[in-house]
Amino acid sequence: MLNPDGVILGNFRSGLAGDDLNRQYLKPETEFHPSVATLLNKIGNLKSERKVAIFMDLHGHSTRPNVFSYGPELQKSDPLFDLVRLLPMIFGLESQAFKFTKSNWNINKGKKATARAVILDKLSKCFQ
Repeated sequence: MLNPDGVILGNFRSGLAGDDLNRQYLKPETEFHPSVATLLNKIGNLKSERKVAIFMDLHGHSTRPNVFSYGPELQKSDPLFDLVRLLPMIFGLESQAFKFTKSNWNINKGKKATARAVILDKLSKCFQ
């Protein structure tokens, strides 16, 4: 859990500094976004230690009902294109609550600093 201080205050996405933590992955400030900065540092260290099978960013959504997946935007020619959709597809087959058809892999300009847009790039060498 990256936002325990914000949750204690009743926020589900904002930390103590009032920033949406899921918009701080490109340039987190250690003083204001310590959990995001620490996660990115750990991911940097992880790359040299092992391969990564999966990275999941779980959080609530304020306007979308049901359970669904947001994933990284990839070209169909990318070797990971099908792989990032595999687990959400399995979830959809196994659970009536999970809606694969509601899942989204497009990243617009406002989402470029989110975990799903940034983490794959940071972990890319771990997946190979």
